[in-house]
Amino acid sequence: MNRERVEKDFSWIERLKLALKKNRRDPSSRYFQLATIRPDGNPANRTVVFRGFGPNEEIQLISDTRSQKISELKQKQNAAICWYFSDTREQFRISGVVKTEPSRGSDLAQELWQKISEQARSQFYWPEPGHKFEELAQDFSSIDVNSSTPPDEFCVLRFIPTEVDYLLLRGSPQARFRSYRSENSWISNRINA
Repeated sequence: MNRERVEKDFSWIERLKLALKKNRRDPSSRYFQLATIRPDGNPANRTVVFRGFGPNEEIQLISDTRSQKISELKQKQNAAICWYFSDTREQFRISGVVKTEPSRGSDLAQELWQKISEQARSQFYWPEPGHKFEELAQDFSSIDVNSSTPPDEFCVLRFIPTEVDYLLLRGSPQARFRSYRSENSWISNRINA
């Protein structure tokens, strides 16, 4: 990669899209870590699946409305993403807020529901996440899944970035840029790695 081009043409969203394209052969490139804040103020972190981009650099993912992350986001919408691409050795640390969009009446939820596998859909019909495990008479593989309409337990999370710290770990010195949203545009500066 031409380091001069990285500096002159830096747009974190274009870099992220390019990283996804360059790393597409690695299935793990579609996974990133999402950190939220627990009610006691401690961080909570988990791996989630990237589901696409929305308007204004929004990053989309899906979740079960009964999950811990949803209750944490109801208390505080602030969250952070850490996304690492091993082939290109790029890291994106993204801060922002998360808007939760329920499945009822949402065209986006309907669209994403149609895109996920039958196995992924079935998880939204399982017992409530985080509760004590109990053996069930019903086999999870025999759950009747409505493939056309998402259940109430399905929701879309729209992560809206406010600040991005991008690090290209190749080369010496490494390249690092910090970008932040200022009204309707982004301001980016190269900083020391």
